Amino acid sequence: MICPLDIPEILSIIFDYLAPLSVHKLLMINFDLSAFNIQLKILYNLALVSRFWNALATPLLWHALPDAHDLWRLLPIDAWQVVQPATRTKSLVFTRPLCDADWEHAIQVSRYVKCYGYVSDNVHPDMKQDAILASPPPFPLLPSLISLDFTSLGIRSDMAMLDIILSPSMRMLGLREGNANLLDNMDRILQRCPSLEELVLKSVSPFSVPRVFAWRRGLASLRSLTCATLDLRLLDRGAIYFVKELALIDTLTTLSLSGCSHCAPKALSTLNISLLPRVRVDWCMHLDHLRPLSAHRALTNVRISALKVSSLGDDEFETLASWWPKLERLYLSNVLGAVCSSRTLVALREHCPRLVELSISLDMSGFVPPTSGDVPSVDDDEPSGTAATKAASEHSLRWLRVFRGCALDPHGTAALLSALFPQLTQIDYGGQFPGSEVPELRDETRLAWEEVMRIMRIGRQVRIEKGGV
Repeated sequence: MICPLDIPEILSIIFDYLAPLSVHKLLMINFDLSAFNIQLKILYNLALVSRFWNALATPLLWHALPDAHDLWRLLPIDAWQVVQPATRTKSLVFTRPLCDADWEHAIQVSRYVKCYGYVSDNVHPDMKQDAILASPPPFPLLPSLISLDFTSLGIRSDMAMLDIILSPSMRMLGLREGNANLLDNMDRILQRCPSLEELVLKSVSPFSVPRVFAWRRGLASLRSLTCATLDLRLLDRGAIYFVKELALIDTLTTLSLSGCSHCAPKALSTLNISLLPRVRVDWCMHLDHLRPLSAHRALTNVRISALKVSSLGDDEFETLASWWPKLERLYLSNVLGAVCSSRTLVALREHCPRLVELSISLDMSGFVPPTSGDVPSVDDDEPSGTAATKAASEHSLRWLRVFRGCALDPHGTAALLSALFPQLTQIDYGGQFPGSEVPELRDETRLAWEEVMRIMRIGRQVRIEKGGV
């Protein structure tokens, strides 16, 4: 009789349960090293049970290489050694020239690698890149690679090194550099990765229109784009037309989203704009900055975070709500700017019935009575403003985060929120009071919002007991 542990499929399920690969993101920028190390320790112990278990555990053990040196340790042990000079940390150096037989030895394990992080380090005396490029592998070294995070320190040989690592199987690529060495060759890189879906770019080099135009064909399969210090206006309209997720990270003192018109309105669903703290304190976001996004009615997740976001108040939020009727999550970190009132909540209730999570600054010192009746439809075939059959009591909002703002009347605030959003089950208060020298004010406001949540929970429990929910 066959033991269940002798069946590879069953054993693989057990391995996945004990050391799930999902403990870390494939893209190295989101890599959870501590969780990954725990996973490796478990897999290593499993691999010691028997040769059969070792054969199944080996591909998992080499699934990800967060340290660039780990890849070169797959070469024959007589080809390298680890040294630690007094002036710097441990480093791997080659002890002899490499040959094709060395790469044949490495491919036995490197074929399992799916996630790799590389940092060019040719600035050190051991000159590893020169040694590798002098005798490169005669075949793809990482044929199963899915995700690569490549950091260039400006070495001329970085592009040749990237050529060795790239694989047609790649779906995620992160490029970070301080010059145009890699980005000048972007069309060549994309030709090597025809199935690329997620692209993260970080560069301080200026972009030219002809250079970016050359990317158009290579970005055909792209679905997610993260840009740092890049101007979207330089992208050809067809280059990112089918991108579903777009993230912009910059130290901007001005903000131009006109390049978002290059994304298809029915494709772009996720937008993340991060303005880093080095932005000018006196800079302020206005509604006109976001107007290029008015046609993107398919947006479901919008996150905007900055030191000082806004003059975005009730009037502006009413406009945003009418632009994005399919919103499910809206996050607007607004440390120093305008604060919304209950008017914004009413507008979101009426125009965005799918909204589940809302994070804004909110002042509930004045009330606007909740409107009755239906909320508008968000079906593709119906025009904006069409009456819908979805009752207000079915509104999806379940989580509200208040960055700053008061709730002077907890009972009145709870009554209004319960009327607007009967499904609301969680309120969190962020307590942002920049420069405040009165911590008691923050504590009192937090307690007021906690009281609002307590009153709402009691009311909800009463409705449940009466059969009203």
